[in-house]
Amino acid sequence: MYVERSNSSQFLQALDQFNKKFHNQYNKAKKNYKKEKASQLTQETGKPHSTGDIKLSKVEFLIIFSRISMDWSTAEDRRTAFRVVGLLQNAMAPSEIDRKAFIVQPNSPKAQSELVFGPVASPENVRKDSAQYWKAKFYACDERRKALEQLHVRPKQIGLR
Repeated sequence: MYVERSNSSQFLQALDQFNKKFHNQYNKAKKNYKKEKASQLTQETGKPHSTGDIKLSKVEFLIIFSRISMDWSTAEDRRTAFRVVGLLQNAMAPSEIDRKAFIVQPNSPKAQSELVFGPVASPENVRKDSAQYWKAKFYACDERRKALEQLHVRPKQIGLR
């Protein structure tokens, strides 16, 4: 679990949100452990030791890990981590996502282009594979093509190939 910082995207964002709390709790516990060890070494040797001088072994990592492993997260923390990225128990809810910290804001050219580059929706209330279905699908694709022509952002510019 304690492998890397939360820099991923898409479906891994929920796990990043969840593991972020673990990283924070571990770092606090490690800081406290180093303080304890520094004061213990100072008492034993009579010379002052700083926490920066202390290197942790695998055994000490496991000691710190065991201190936080049972209480670093609650069920509400887990639900919140998934809610923050718009994943609820039985649905996706993009409205739940806090977009203040997004690098690409919702009204930016990239966000607008995502509406254009996404998959073309299938027509509703039409029997699949009927002539009417394919006619509606073709019309939607043609509208998408027109929207792409009107777009003033090059796909490579926004990270699309």
